[in-house]
Formats: sequence, structure tokens, C-alpha cells
Amino acid sequence: MITADRFLAAKHISESEWLRARRFGVTATAVAEVAAKQDRAKAIDAWMHPEPVEVNGYMQFGTDSEAAMMQYAHQSHGILPVDWVIAGANPLHRATPDGLSLDHALIGECKAPGDPWDGAETNQKKIPIRYRRQVQFQLHVTGAERCLFLWNQRVVDGGWFRLAWFEPRSVWIERDEAMISDLAHVADLMLEVRDEYREAA
Repeated sequence: MITADRFLAAKHISESEWLRARRFGVTATAVAEVAAKQDRAKAIDAWMHPEPVEVNGYMQFGTDSEAAMMQYAHQSHGILPVDWVIAGANPLHRATPDGLSLDHALIGECKAPGDPWDGAETNQKKIPIRYRRQVQFQLHVTGAERCLFLWNQRVVDGGWFRLAWFEPRSVWIERDEAMISDLAHVADLMLEVRDEYREAA
């Protein structure tokens, strides 16, 4: 179980504190992005000096789509929607899964891609590697046993976005300890470089 002190900030309570909690540590999204780059020094520098990101229609639609997918996750598997920044055993390793079961054994993660990811229910390699890495770091942080990964295709209809299917598609992603170890190493490297930068400043 995740102890209460590891739930650091909730977006629905204070978005500014939620953002601060994410920036203070290293999140699953950031680790997945850095792990994908061959030039990790450049990627870590970009992480330390982020450019402002304006929320666009694609991003907003993805956020808005989470509620319907998490309703399915709750009804089917008892995974509740959450918007907390959660700290791991290393308190600077952090994650914000979209869902969490009451016993903390399961997490949920939702996406609304422009592609259908056909066959991903049986072949997880159809899911982009950055999302699989994101999930593995979330499993590392939360200590959960597995993740229900859900997606529903984003389509354009009359100039508007809508979801392609009445119910999302989903697949269970189990813990990959080798990938988790690699990602934890990347996270520690990111924090080490940041500490060195701050000491030199």
C-alpha cells in the first residue's frame, strides 16, 4: 500500500501545487522522454529548462477523454480515477497515473491517440515505447503489480474531435523489472545532473 505521505498533491485541489510537486521530482513522463533519446545530455538539459507548453486541442481532448475511459476501468476492474502526484520509495521518483485501485495493486493509464493501434490488445509493441516506459516507471513508483492501459482512438468528425468507439480498448501491462531498473537509473541520472547544475550555479 502507498502510505498517505506519498500522495503529494492533487490537481483538483491545487493545480499550482500539483505542478510544483511534479517539477520538484522526476516524473514518469519525463523519464520516458529522456530514455528515448540517444543524446541524453541534451535531453536532460531540455528537461531542466523546459519551454512553455500551450495546451492545444489534441492535448485538451486527451484530458477530456480520460473520464469516460476511467469509468470503464472502474466498472470493469475497480480502478478509480486519481489526479495525485505520487512519490516512490525514492521520494524524488514521481508519477501521476490516471487510475489506482483501492488496494493499490493496480493502476490505470489512458490515451486518446490518432491511430487505432490495431492488435495492441495481444501485441503490446503496437503501443508506442514511450507509453510503455511511462507505465513501467509508474509501476516502479507506485509498487503496483500491473497497469490497465486503455485507449480510444481520436477521430475528426465535422471539424470536431470525438472518440471512435463506445468503449475503450485495453490491455494489461505487467511489471518489466529489467525496464524498470533501466528507467530508475535514467531518473537518478537526471536528478544527479540537476543537482550538479544547481551546485554550479
